[in-house]
Amino acid sequence: MKEGIYMSKKLEIFVELITEEKAEYLSFLFESPIKICLTSDDQSALKFFFSSLLQTIKNDEISFKLNDNGRRDLFYEVAQKYIINLNREIAAIQREFPPTEE
Repeated sequence: MKEGIYMSKKLEIFVELITEEKAEYLSFLFESPIKICLTSDDQSALKFFFSSLLQTIKNDEISFKLNDNGRRDLFYEVAQKYIINLNREIAAIQREFPPTEE
């Protein structure tokens, strides 16, 4: 029986916490950045982000790293915890994917 081999690359995507027009965003610095507003009820960007993320993690190992911009406010703390939990969930999901065959 032939064992499957993971044919993925490891990606580390940087994330920035930014303020624009009195709103707080997490900007995920993919090739085409995706911004998620932390201070809005609009979920369209979040849906797009997770759709893009699912397509990426099927092929590549991915993790996120929050850029330290010197902020130490509530939004920074929330962003840190969000990234930690997101990385944990991604790792758990990736373990469930079957290996690809050579």
